[in-house]
Amino acid sequence: MKHFVKLAALLSLAMIALIACKSGPDATSGASKSRSSGTAAGSSNRQSSGSTVGNTGEFTDVVGLDWQLVEIRLASRRVQINRDKLAAEGFGEIFTLRFEDGRVSGVGAPNRYFGPYTLAGNQAISMGQMASTQMATFREPEELKEHEYYAYLQSVSRWNVSGGNLELHSKGADGAEAVLVFVLAR
Repeated sequence: MKHFVKLAALLSLAMIALIACKSGPDATSGASKSRSSGTAAGSSNRQSSGSTVGNTGEFTDVVGLDWQLVEIRLASRRVQINRDKLAAEGFGEIFTLRFEDGRVSGVGAPNRYFGPYTLAGNQAISMGQMASTQMATFREPEELKEHEYYAYLQSVSRWNVSGGNLELHSKGADGAEAVLVFVLAR
C-alpha cells in the first residue's frame, strides 16, 4: 500500500509539472498573447463587453485563450457561476479551459485537467478521455461540482462563439441539452 501511495504522489507531481510547463508564458504564440492581453476589465460575469472574440465561427479565435465558465443553460433552469463570489470564497481560478495544440486543459475544482479534442465540420467538437490531478478538496462551490463539470466536457458535441462568449453544447446527466457559456479570463 505504501508503494501505491508513493507512486500516486509521484504521478500527480509529474502531471502538475507537465501542465505547468505546458501552460507557462512561453507556451503561448505571439498572436495569442496579443489577443488575450486585449480583454477588458469589468464585471467577471460580463457576457460580451470588451471581448475581442467575435461571431466569426472560426475556432482559431478560441485557441490559445483562457476561458472561464459563467453559466450553464439547461432546459429547466440556468446555473449562474458568479465569478466574483467564487473569488471571494477562494475559488477564483476554477472551471476554466484553454484549447491549444490539439489539447484542452484547465482547472476543475480544484484539479487541473487535460486531454485531446477533435474538430469536425459544422462546428462539431469532441473531447477525448481527460486526465486530471487528484488533489483532495474540503469544499466545492455549491453551483457546480467538479465531477459534473468534467461530465459536461466529456459530452460536448458542438462549439459556437456568440457575443464574444464561447458556448459549448453538451448533454446533462438526464440527456437533455446543456450549453456551457465561457467568457475570456481577465
